[in-house]
Amino acid sequence: PEGTRIPYLAYSWSDGYLGKLISLIQSRWRRPLNLSIVYQSSLAEGLKQMAIAGQGVVWLPQICVHKSIAQGELIQIGGQQLSLEIEIRIFRRVGSRSRDGE
Repeated sequence: PEGTRIPYLAYSWSDGYLGKLISLIQSRWRRPLNLSIVYQSSLAEGLKQMAIAGQGVVWLPQICVHKSIAQGELIQIGGQQLSLEIEIRIFRRVGSRSRDGE
């Protein structure tokens, strides 16, 4: 029902990169989400385990949850409006490089 508080598993660093992305997603939603933080962690894996245990909802990178979704432990909710597609790439300086840099 409307007004019901939703248990929310939050990143403990809301000003970090992922926290800012989640704020962006939330700002696109047209009505209040009524999230109530019940657990915080800086680690996505810890938040995922709490979600699997049924403790709340959490935004997680797809790479972290694809197995859990395939195994029926988690489902995606909220559709595209509560999702964000991003690409993260690694770069290095042009020129000489060590074996470790490859």
